[in-house]
Amino acid sequence: MFKSTIEEGHPFGKELEQLNEVVEEFGGVVMDVEMEEDIASMSQKGLAKLHVTDYLDEIQPLYSGLFESRYLSMPTAWI
Repeated sequence: MFKSTIEEGHPFGKELEQLNEVVEEFGGVVMDVEMEEDIASMSQKGLAKLHVTDYLDEIQPLYSGLFESRYLSMPTAWI
């Protein structure tokens, strides 16, 4: 839908290139500020940022005793 490059003979080509550069710089700054605010809010509330595997390892004892082995997914087999 949108072209990442600006056509050679476009009357506003130079201005569009400058606008693209500003947008790229601004976008990175906004993301950094949001991330810093999220981290500060999480640490204020005593929350931790975990990777998915770390989270699953953390909660595994809570759900492992609830399900019998017959309810766990069966490994897939080649047909």
